Amino acid sequence: MAKVFGLVLGFLTQIFPYPSQVRLSPVGVNNGQVITPELSNSIQEILDVWNITGLSVAIVPKSGEPEYHSWGDRTEDGESVTQDSKWVALWLNKGVHDNVTVIPSSVYGNASQSFAVSIGTPVDSEHSIEGYGLGWFRNSYLGHDVVYHSGSIRGLSTRVSFLPDNDVGVVVFANGDNKAAPVMNISNSIIDAALHLRSGPAPPIIPEKKAVTSPSEDIVNLELPLEEFSGTYTDPGYGTFTFCSPSSDSLYCQQVIANFTAVDSVRPSAPSSPQLLAAWPRVWTSHLRAVHQSGNKFMLLPTALFPEGYGRDSTPFETAEIGTPGATAEFVVENGKVVGFGLFGGDQVAERARTLTTVKDRAEVWFDKVQNTG
Repeated sequence: MAKVFGLVLGFLTQIFPYPSQVRLSPVGVNNGQVITPELSNSIQEILDVWNITGLSVAIVPKSGEPEYHSWGDRTEDGESVTQDSKWVALWLNKGVHDNVTVIPSSVYGNASQSFAVSIGTPVDSEHSIEGYGLGWFRNSYLGHDVVYHSGSIRGLSTRVSFLPDNDVGVVVFANGDNKAAPVMNISNSIIDAALHLRSGPAPPIIPEKKAVTSPSEDIVNLELPLEEFSGTYTDPGYGTFTFCSPSSDSLYCQQVIANFTAVDSVRPSAPSSPQLLAAWPRVWTSHLRAVHQSGNKFMLLPTALFPEGYGRDSTPFETAEIGTPGATAEFVVENGKVVGFGLFGGDQVAERARTLTTVKDRAEVWFDKVQNTG
């Protein structure tokens, strides 16, 4: 258990490169065994479609030197991609480097095997359902076992994957946030070429144009005024936090509301439904945004706010971990007072949700309300 905890702690405390630190490697290193001119042109097409200004990739074999390529204006030494290539090679060798065990086999298994279903329905015919271990996602792509993790922050999207049965890994760094779809598209195209899965590059994924929809007429109003749902909530595992409503006037809430206001002021479209806002300083998040859905249900969205921008760019922005969906928070009112809320999330319906009746019993997590005002 201590070893597993140590690995998880390592994931949480490792230093991740910021966009300004990401450097792209020279084109054509190692003579381009996998990246052919045809595939290179296909990748460039993806970059153009998604407005990605720079890209760096590495194809990592189980043994031998990786193959590096880059697209875009920045062509400095690819230090970040090189380091990730070493990390992938270590996993391809089951945690062993130069005959020295760096990752114990028990930790290797716990981290890369799936213990929970993260995607219960395949996203398309090429992918299987997806599981999650203590650090890695795992699914099947065109019948090949893929272990991967992706990430995003302002100005940068990444995907690191390896195929344990095929002795190859792929590292993709793209200049642009929230580019999970094209980064996966590029990674899969490289896997296609490395394993000869297609006769030519697959067509690029085109950005989806979301239709503008009017608010649903089925929305049911809150049982009580929004202010009654603000206040402090606690759970033994997740800790304590305080929701603020627009009328909350504590110093804490004034700061929380100011942070969200700064971010929402530069967004193309901010949520128009009633919201509860909270600070939530954790490894991946800084705040919580709860957007009203219907009745006493809210969509709870963990997020990271940068109200003063980052680095030289002082423009406020908000970002979230790729693949981190919101959860439903259902509040319970008893005798005219809010007593707490239950949290529901994930693709799989737990047995208690099918057999039990009260929100508190059915919820995956229950937060008691311990203070009425924010």
